[in-house]
Amino acid sequence: MNDKELKTLIRRGMRRDPGNPFFTRKVMNRLPEPSAHTAARWVFRAAWLACGAILAALWVNFITGFTASPHPLLSLILLWSATLFVLYTSLRRAI
Repeated sequence: MNDKELKTLIRRGMRRDPGNPFFTRKVMNRLPEPSAHTAARWVFRAAWLACGAILAALWVNFITGFTASPHPLLSLILLWSATLFVLYTSLRRAI
């Protein structure tokens, strides 16, 4: 069975929209309300911006070699890990 046959099989057994505005309104009223926690969202964004700024400062510090770390490879691994974590968690909804 290929994709086209599966698609037609699913569509054949699917219930149709009755075209009744009352039905559509009833279904829409049962959907959950969008999240209204804007204050928490702003706090979360501000925290991630602060983390990004700290991470950027650490990268600049590492690249310029301002402080001599006894284990530069470990510092590089930790910086890459932290950077990838911050990027993934901040962009995971967009991906």
